[in-house]
Amino acid sequence: KTVYAPDCQFHGPAGRELQGQKELDTYVVEILNTLSNIKISIDHIYSIPYRDGDLDVAIRWTLTGLHDKEGIYGALSHKDLLILGCTHWRLIEDKIAEEWTVFAELVVLRQVYTKI
Repeated sequence: KTVYAPDCQFHGPAGRELQGQKELDTYVVEILNTLSNIKISIDHIYSIPYRDGDLDVAIRWTLTGLHDKEGIYGALSHKDLLILGCTHWRLIEDKIAEEWTVFAELVVLRQVYTKI
C-alpha cells in the first residue's frame, strides 16, 4: 500500500518538478541506488491541520550512506555522504498529495568530488 496519491506533485532540489508516483519513485530510486549502508533518521516532525481534517506535515531528516555506485551524483567516490534535508507533505484523505523536499545538492556534490 502506498502513502502517495497516484497524481502526487513533487517539488525538489535543483528545481525538480515531478508529477505522479512513478516519476517520484524513479527519482528516489536514482538517489538510493548510488548509496549503500543507508541510514535515515527523523530529527524532528511537526504537523498542523489543513482543510477538513487533512494535514500539513514538516519533517527534518538526516541521511547518511556510502557513495559506492555510479549514478545521479556521478562516478562512485567511495565517500561517506551526509545529507541534511527538510520535507513538507500535504496529506489529503490520508495520502501525500504534494511534497516539497529541500537539501543542498551542491553540498552533496562537493562531498563526492572534493579530494581529501
